[in-house]
Order: sequence, then C-alpha cells, then structure tokens
Amino acid sequence: MVVVVTWRLIVGTLDKADNGETTFLLQFPVWWAYAASLAACVTAMITGVVCALLRWLELIDGTDLLPDPGLVPSPGSESVANSVSDEPATLR
Repeated sequence: MVVVVTWRLIVGTLDKADNGETTFLLQFPVWWAYAASLAACVTAMITGVVCALLRWLELIDGTDLLPDPGLVPSPGSESVANSVSDEPATLR
C-alpha cells in the first residue's frame, strides 16, 4: 500500500512543480511541502519493502533474518538475558 501512496505522491509533486502553484500569503512553491513528504514516504516505502522481503525469505528458507519484537533488549541493557527476568514482578 505504501508503494501506491509513494507513487501518487511522486505524481502529485511533479504536477505541483510543473504548474507553479504557490501558497497564498508567503508565495512559497507548494511542491516544497510535497517534496518533504515524499522524502519521508520513500524512506517508509524502502523500509516496508525490505522488511516484507526479509520476512518472505524467512518463510521460504526457515532462517531468522529479522529479530522478533519480543526479543529486542531494552535500552541500557547488555543482552536479551538481562532484560527479561523469570522472577515475578513485585511492588516496592
């Protein structure tokens, strides 16, 4: 889905750049905002496509290429073993 959004944002950015539309008060070109959004959208598209491809390869090959969300250590901990405890939580 994000690929379609990126494609349409590219088309919209080129359209706004070609027709020379500007903002009402400051007279900035409207395509500048479209281009800024396009940069973020392209980044999201690349991330999504790479993750989907890696998950597909995991399914076919049976190997773990991406970490499972539950196994990512918390910030400041040295390893997964240090971030997960078998002890019950207690209130202090």
